[in-house]
Amino acid sequence: LGTTGGSGSGNVTREITDGTSVAKVDQNSGQITVTGHGSATVKATKSGASPVRTPDGNYEDAIALWTFTADKKPVTATVTAADKDYDGDNIATVHAVLEQGVLDRDEITITGLTGTFSDKDAGANKTVTVNTTGAAINGKNSEHYSVSYSSLTVTATIQKADIDPAKVTAPTAATNLEYTSLPLALVTGGNVEGGTMEYSLDGTMY
Repeated sequence: LGTTGGSGSGNVTREITDGTSVAKVDQNSGQITVTGHGSATVKATKSGASPVRTPDGNYEDAIALWTFTADKKPVTATVTAADKDYDGDNIATVHAVLEQGVLDRDEITITGLTGTFSDKDAGANKTVTVNTTGAAINGKNSEHYSVSYSSLTVTATIQKADIDPAKVTAPTAATNLEYTSLPLALVTGGNVEGGTMEYSLDGTMY
């Protein structure tokens, strides 16, 4: 940014007059370095005074202003959901990580995302819906970044939970069966705390 005017032979200097947190300018070269986001105004002044004659009041200063806006740096966070053991609910743990786009001197962490499985049942590659409403973005210079997310729908697995043997009442086989021409129970049903007991004759059909 420069300015001209009159026939004064004074030097041109530059300064940030508004938005000093957004940018800085070299007074002599005019090179601008963006240090934040928002609006900033640069003022260039050519002195009307002569650098070789003092005082010299023949000319007014020539002034030019330039206002610009620096946007937040856009970055995209990769979203994943963690597998879990069956626990009777559909709550999922989700994470968002910025794998690229963040400047080396900066650091950003994302917390507060929530997720829900499509249902509470065990199964592989189940759909998880991600909610970013409560997301908190923190870290060094994080306020200068605009974060979006790779997807709000991901997949994860609910693994079958191991059963505590102490919580299982095993079925017992019936004894002393005699023909009656009617169906007879082969076992007395068992029970499992926190789950459902299934029965099979061949280990395939339940």
